[in-house]
Amino acid sequence: MKVTILSHTPEPEKIVAAAARLCYSKISATQIMDNFSQEQAAPFIKKLMNMGHMSPTEHVSFTFAIDGVSRTLLAQITRHRIASYSVQSLRYNNPFDKEISFHNNDDVLTAKNTSYLEGLALSNTLSGRNNNIPQPLIAKYQVKGRIPENIVNLHRP
Repeated sequence: MKVTILSHTPEPEKIVAAAARLCYSKISATQIMDNFSQEQAAPFIKKLMNMGHMSPTEHVSFTFAIDGVSRTLLAQITRHRIASYSVQSLRYNNPFDKEISFHNNDDVLTAKNTSYLEGLALSNTLSGRNNNIPQPLIAKYQVKGRIPENIVNLHRP
């Protein structure tokens, strides 16, 4: 897997603080940005978080490219709307153009099942749910006990 940051909001703390301050200010957004420093932003954001005023954080964005993940992982992380996703279409791209080799069919099944469990754990973590995956579900996806032990142990209660 390869993760690359393609773009991001410059001075994100200042943007969040200025967006929040605009809600209570009589001056324009431009004036707020001109008169607001990075140093002033940190304590102001802390105050916002303590008040539960989270909507100004939506003005900041980060765009990542994530290469080399399975469709199973994508299905899991897109189950909950925590971000916007653009995914390479299988209609126009052949996923088998990339060289992937497995020694036997058990390795293919193990890789697929491990990806599913990793994706489920990531989805649970990102959505704030309990990260424990029920043992019967892990057992269902084990193929001759070949799911790596660190994956199985990660999800035991």
